[in-house]
Amino acid sequence: MNLIENLFGPLTHRNRMIFLVSLVIVAFPFLLKTGLDFEILRNQAVVSLYRSWRWSEGARDLPPSAKVVFERRSERSPFEEALQNQLQKDFVLVDPRTADPNLPRLRAFFTTEGSLRSRFELYPGKNSPEAYVWQGSRRYINNGIFLGAWLGLLFWLLGWGPRKCLSVAALVTFFWYADWNLLAVPQTWVTFFKDLGGEVFFRFKNDNWVAGELGRLVEVGLALWALCLLLFWWADRRWGSRGEISKFILLSFILEPFFIYFGSRFGNWGADASWWKVYLGSLTFRFVTGAHLFFLFLRPKLFQSRTSSNLSTHSRQTVGTRLMILLPLAFVVAGGWEWLHATLTPSSGDILLQLKVFLIGFVLSLALGSRVFATWLGVLVVSLVLQPTKGHWIAAGFFGSLLDGLLLGWWLTPLKGYHISLVADAHGGHWSRRFTFLTLMAWMVGTVFSTVGAPLAVVWAALLLGVWAYAQLSSPVPNARLRPAS
Repeated sequence: MNLIENLFGPLTHRNRMIFLVSLVIVAFPFLLKTGLDFEILRNQAVVSLYRSWRWSEGARDLPPSAKVVFERRSERSPFEEALQNQLQKDFVLVDPRTADPNLPRLRAFFTTEGSLRSRFELYPGKNSPEAYVWQGSRRYINNGIFLGAWLGLLFWLLGWGPRKCLSVAALVTFFWYADWNLLAVPQTWVTFFKDLGGEVFFRFKNDNWVAGELGRLVEVGLALWALCLLLFWWADRRWGSRGEISKFILLSFILEPFFIYFGSRFGNWGADASWWKVYLGSLTFRFVTGAHLFFLFLRPKLFQSRTSSNLSTHSRQTVGTRLMILLPLAFVVAGGWEWLHATLTPSSGDILLQLKVFLIGFVLSLALGSRVFATWLGVLVVSLVLQPTKGHWIAAGFFGSLLDGLLLGWWLTPLKGYHISLVADAHGGHWSRRFTFLTLMAWMVGTVFSTVGAPLAVVWAALLLGVWAYAQLSSPVPNARLRPAS
């Protein structure tokens, strides 16, 4: 059984088309106009090239806070301006007119032909006329980064298995990032692992752990997440599954405050910003999660698993295909960190931004298929871009909307590769209708109304009252003989 079969019933042609139409309605308007900031995309591309150059031959021997002369070719070049801002975080820049001739000198050349291409020339000093030359290129990121995931969902609707869908989604993502050059796909892998491995090696060798930006933190998090997955798979193969998927979902909720804590540390929140206040405040904006939990509290018997041995064994199958690791890897390699930065622009109003954060979390989980990694990545980027400079309450609204969207996207996506049956309906298979109705109610009454300025007390009262009324209508009606009218 597939999770979407629980939501929409047996995967007939009609139900597949209903899911496809729902997916298009929810996702495509968001992806067509996400408000990508080109200036941020340009700066992120420059930083990515700088990160690769920093640990190449010649540049990796420069110690932190060393004096460097940056010879700009044009004072109006936005690329050189972005590079200079990044150099100032790692080195002490000296005016070329008054600099010592023995100081290392750096020149940079940029061309924009489809992708951003760069050439860095580092002259170690006056007595070394030959320069260390490094060349690289970086593609500008756009919404095409999700093309592979959307094709994977489409092929799943056509009846493909999860392994094939995950493989197609990852390969198309790499193919897109290689500018549709099939022969360049292996080069993207080699360049990614070469730069990452070289940076880690020379950081250990030079004992240099100073970082002017946190771009590599995403790769480190991906490696730790993959390591945890390998340990989980090994334990499952050795001892077998120890419990249902509900325990995994509970663990993911426990990890959320830890992710916010680490996000606040990496984001350098001010002394007046408390991560636990933001987390506790975010619980008041978890309308989708709260609606489902309240309905479960009112009608727990509706979610009791049936006693069938096949269903019981199937519900414990928490480990799916190992290929689920491909989509987060493809997203990171193809520039997902840059896409998130360019999408979360604080320039828009808080109301629209909160709705946007919800949709970003939904699309991120829906496309990556990973509950833990998508939550960690989403919380990290929101902690860096949307710091609580306007107060804990506004930041709590961002994190609450994000976590709700992340959970909903993971709940719906078939790309996570799990072959599981979540809590089964013991009263006739109407769970999919309840899930859809409760989600839409929570979205309309909770998320939308709260973002347009409705008081939270009124929103929660209306939402809980609506869930209570729906729970009364959803209770099973006992068989009773009607009395004839007198």
